[in-house]
Order: sequence, then C-alpha cells, then structure tokens
Amino acid sequence: MRLFHKRFRRKQGRSVAIGIFCHHKAGTVLLRKVFREISNVKDWNFQCVFTQKEQFNQNFDVILFGNSVLDIADITTSFVGVHIIRDPRDIIVSAYLYHRRTSEKWCINKNFSLEVPITHPRVPYSQQHKSEEWKIKYLKSLKGMSYQENLLSMSQKNGLFFEMNNYGSWIIEDMKNWNYNCPNILEIKFEQLMTNYDNNFRLIFEYLGFSQAEIKIGLDIASKHDLGRKSAKEIELMSHVSSPKTSKWKDYFEEAHKEFFINKFGNVLIQLGYENDHNW
Repeated sequence: MRLFHKRFRRKQGRSVAIGIFCHHKAGTVLLRKVFREISNVKDWNFQCVFTQKEQFNQNFDVILFGNSVLDIADITTSFVGVHIIRDPRDIIVSAYLYHRRTSEKWCINKNFSLEVPITHPRVPYSQQHKSEEWKIKYLKSLKGMSYQENLLSMSQKNGLFFEMNNYGSWIIEDMKNWNYNCPNILEIKFEQLMTNYDNNFRLIFEYLGFSQAEIKIGLDIASKHDLGRKSAKEIELMSHVSSPKTSKWKDYFEEAHKEFFINKFGNVLIQLGYENDHNW
C-alpha cells in the first residue's frame, strides 16, 4: 500500500468517508491533486491506494483508489463516492503515450526474476493481487525488456496493439467489471468532467455532501488544475499529460486497431455508453 499523505488522528474530520474511485489514465492525477489539496485545507485525513484493498481504512476521511480493483460489496464502512471512467479507446492511446515516457518503476523495471512472491516493481501495483502464475507469464512475455523498452522498440501501430494486450487491457477489464449500480456512488465520465469542468466538479462536490463553503474551496482548488486554463508551456511541463485534448483515439486508431479492439473487448463501448453499435 502506498500512502501520499501520512497523517493520523483519532477522530475523522468527516462523519461519512469519501471514496474516489479512479482508473489509470482516467483522471487519477487530477482527482488526487484536487482532493489532496481540499483535504489539506479542511484538515481531513487523505489516503491514496494503488494496490487492491477490500476495506476502507477507517482512520481516513478521503480515500482515492487509483486502480479501483476492489469489490464495492466488501466495503462495510459508511461512505459516499464518485467513480470516473474514460473512453476505452482513449485509455489505450493515453496509456501508450504515457508508458513510452514515464519513469514509474514498474514500467522501466528490468528485474525479470521469477522468484516468488513477485511484487512491485516487477509488476505494477495494480496487478499485485494477481496469481503468481499470472505474474510469471507476464514477466516472460516481456522477453527480457522493460515494458517501456518494448513500446520504444515498436512502431506506433504495434505499440497500440501491445497496450491492448497489456496494461490498457487491464484497465478496460476493470472498468467493464465495475458495479455501476451502487446508490451511493456518482458515476461520471472523464470526458464530461473535462468538457464542462466547473459544473461537473460542482456536481461532484454536491453529491459528496460538501457545504456551500466547502464547494467554493473545492472549485477554487479544482480551477488551478484545469487544463483548459493552462498555457501550452504549462501543459508541456506536465509529465502525465501528452496533450490538452481529452479524446485522441481517432488520430491514432487504424482500421486494424478497430477490428482488434472489437474482437478483444466486445461490447465494452456499448456497455459503458460510448457507442450504440460497432459502426464507429
């Protein structure tokens, strides 16, 4: 478990905990920055989790799940939450671009030892819950190169196929398997959030039970992280952002990618509300 904010106190600052459920390359960094700053201002305990975690840690007021690989039904703590998803096609493209340049340890890892237990950084935090057999197969599939070296050795066309078979696939499966019928979780698309930024953050804060004063604090903080308010130079310096464009898949997908995507992921775009059929 990886903590970004290590402050503990006996009593929570909120009567009901907040859960922020994210997926890699679907606004995780944005939501983490916004809610960590809000927590600092409000003196709320904040935790960011990237490994599988079945229960809320009751010492925290706000918990952000960076990969959302937990079963909501297993949570016994009272909470209210928001879950962010993104167009799976843009997950693939964003992951491809990010994994080519990131310095995250799992992505540049060159320790391919098969000695168990296999943990981070030999595998990403998000996959530590997988079986040792799965991890061994994954390490062997890298063929002696880091995840990033694999991508850098490939053409863009093949690199996108690689993402669809690896990390991008894991994210899409997590979004596909999510329980979208939780009455205490607001479901929102990353595209909605970025298109109508202020109004959708207000919607999120209201749903989470913020007071009017807390909503103002939240909106002031969120505005500082809005890509639409940043200059091209500022965006260029942001390591997790490749472009201010929310949707880029049309610039990268070829017909072969579309066919592969549909064969591998089936009706996921229809299930998640991004398409009505396969004629895209």
